[in-house]
Formats: sequence, C-alpha cells, structure tokens
Amino acid sequence: MLFATLTAHAYDFSASAPTGQTLYFNIVDGGVDVTCPGSANASGWNGFTKPSGALTLPATVVYADSTYHLVGVGRYAFYGCYALTSVVVPEGVATLGQAAFSGCSAMDSIALPSTLISLGVTALYGCTSLTAISCAATVPPTVAGTTFGNVNTSACTLYVPCTATVAYAAATGWADFDLAPYGSCNATVVAQPNHGDRGSVTGSGTYAIGTVVTLAANPADGFFFALWHDGDTLNPRLVTLDRDTSFTAMFYPMQRDTVVSVVVQHDTVVLYDTITVPVVHVDTVVLYDTMWLTDTVQLVDTVTPTYFRLQVLGSTGGVGIGSTLVPAGIELEIGALPIEGYRFTGWDDGSVDNPRRLTLMSNTTVTALFAVVTGIDDAAAPVWTAAVEGRYVVVSGVENRSISLYDTQGRRLFHGRSHSDRLVLRAPSAGVYLVSVDGSPARKVLVD
Repeated sequence: MLFATLTAHAYDFSASAPTGQTLYFNIVDGGVDVTCPGSANASGWNGFTKPSGALTLPATVVYADSTYHLVGVGRYAFYGCYALTSVVVPEGVATLGQAAFSGCSAMDSIALPSTLISLGVTALYGCTSLTAISCAATVPPTVAGTTFGNVNTSACTLYVPCTATVAYAAATGWADFDLAPYGSCNATVVAQPNHGDRGSVTGSGTYAIGTVVTLAANPADGFFFALWHDGDTLNPRLVTLDRDTSFTAMFYPMQRDTVVSVVVQHDTVVLYDTITVPVVHVDTVVLYDTMWLTDTVQLVDTVTPTYFRLQVLGSTGGVGIGSTLVPAGIELEIGALPIEGYRFTGWDDGSVDNPRRLTLMSNTTVTALFAVVTGIDDAAAPVWTAAVEGRYVVVSGVENRSISLYDTQGRRLFHGRSHSDRLVLRAPSAGVYLVSVDGSPARKVLVD
C-alpha cells in the first residue's frame, strides 16, 4: 500500500484502499481506525477528495515498516461522502463511530463483519439509498436510536447468519428491517467410531439448522460402547445442530478371561490341562487353583485391561449424572442435578464439587445428596415452562438458553442451546423426564 505522512492534519498517515481510494488512519490501541482527514465533525473532508464508488476497507495497512490491523471506523470517518455506492467493512473491525457513514446518500449496500460489536449514534443516518445490509455477527451489535435515522428500513433487507435470525428479529434497532438469512442454513454432523473395526455409528449427514438428530453407537461383536468423546454416555443420543460438528463413539473390547496352558509333571505322567484365569488388573494374573510346585504356567493369550463400572446415584431430591463402564485409569466428570425445591449439599464420600472429576481404578459408587430448599430466592431466573404434548416434551421461554433433558437414572438425553423461544424434543419412550434450563434445578414431566 502507498502511504505518506501528513502530520499537519488530524491523522497519522494515509494509505490506498484495495479499491483505490485514498484513506486516512489514526494509530490506536490494538491497531488503527480509519478516519476523516480533518477534524472529526461535519467539516472533516473540507479541502480533501471524498472517497466515491464501491469502497472496500483494508483489513491491514502498512506504515513505517509496521503492519497495523483495522479495528474501527472512527467518528465522522466518511461523513457526507455522498458518492459512495457500497462499502465492505473487513473482519477485525469492532466499532463504527458516531456519524461514521452519515449522509452517504448514494450507498445502496454495506457489509459488516462478524467482529462488529457496536454502531454509534447516526452511524448510518441519512443513508437513504440503502437496500441491503449484511451483518456476519451472530450477536446483534448494539445500536443507538438514531443509528439508522432516515433509512427506509421497510425497503432495506438485513442479511444475517441463519442461527442469528431470531436474535436480530428481537434486537433493538434491527427488528424493523426486512430480515433474511444468508449463507448455508444447513449443518453437517460427522458421527464416527474411535476404531473402525470396533463398531459403527449412525446419524451422520447434513441437516437444516435446528434439526434434532439421533446418533446411535452400534458395537461390533466383542466390543461395547462406553461413552462419547465429550463424556456423554447416552446411546442413542439426541443432538440439536447449530453448526458443523462431530462426535466420536468410544468402543472398548469386552473383558475376557485369559487362557493359560498348564503342564503338570508327576512321575512319568505328563498331564495337559487348561484353566481360566480372571484378569484383575492390566498386568496382574491371579491363579485360582492348586498346582504342584513343579507346575509351569504359560500365557497363550494377551492380558486385556480391566473395565470398571461407575454408578452415580442420587438421593431423594435429585439424580446423579455420569454412570458408565470404562477401562481402568479413565478420568470422568460426574454431576448432581437437584429437582425444583431441593438443593445439592455434597457427595456421600465428603466431596462438595459439582461437577467433579474421578479417575476409576475400581468399581465405584457415589451418591449425590440433596436437601429441601428453605427460604425464598429473591433473584429468580427468567420464567420458563416445560409441558408434554403427546410423545413430545415442549420447553418454552428458552430463546438463547441452554436446555438439558434427563431420564430418572441421570442419563442425559439431550443438551443444546435453543435458537427460538420454544424447543420441542421427542421422548424416547413413556416415562418421567427431567428438564433443566441454564443449569437450574430440574422440573419433572410425565410422558404417557
């Protein structure tokens, strides 16, 4: 890029945009802001040539052998640049300052990055030709009451990511636009085994955003499913897709007794016998038999690791989460989920962590303890409801909130974030289920 130092003016240096216009920059913390060449007010472009046509702002600029990232569009940066026809703001820009594009009356489109956090007062005021705004930010940037002043919002289409349409439709300053998703409204899930010869997994594919997909792990003969790579032990498992993602099913060989060949020598008789030896650790063999001192023992099969069972139970008032069967030495995370009206008080082994981590070296049972809540919580969470419609569990009041569905054994059937106010989940069978929102105490629902 070309640049020149003009210290007599209210900018640090100038440089050419990718589309050829001369732009002006100030060095700030973290990078540079693009600015007007004069004072940051309505007269900032007096005596200078205003940019015109299609403008693409640079993501980086070079000055004095240093490279700077563009982090903001400054106050009055393009105020009154009435000949601009379109603008592309690059990734990395977090703010559009006051009146940044105010009065750009010929500008028919502007593309905003995913990094944008806020638009200042009158940032797009008077952009009367705007027919398209695209904003890649999944969280609607904050705006002021006059940010879009004199913009015909009913004739301007706002393009946002598929997963963000609900958020923009409810966001102050954005809700008046004609809203449309852009890009792919599908998500791909890849479901795979940890080893291809140990089993298979169904559920892979490309689905519409928000689809609830069933993943099922199917072990091959001689193997068993232990858990998913993220610690979830439910099989089959329900997943709501909000992005491309992958899941790995962890299959392990079933524990087998080790075959031992025993040669017994006594007088002139040689006896050949085969006995079964149970494995109690990765490298330990215990013989449950009486043999002569001259007996010889040879291992003719590989000793397989021991698998231990973890049972996570709940006392009255809640359930324990995380029961599983895994090889020795595996670290697991478990949790306690209270039901409404109860609170978690600790585990029966004295720990009070929730969640907590355990490393299994034996069959283990732990019980979560709960107590009745006494008193009133003055800072109650936002209201949500859980109801049953046929075989479906319907959770309402949960837009942009995290929802979990459990059975009464503490197995998590579903966990995900809702992108709408209402989330509908199909229950695997009739029974009692527990619904938790944002980690709150669970509510019971009965599916007939």
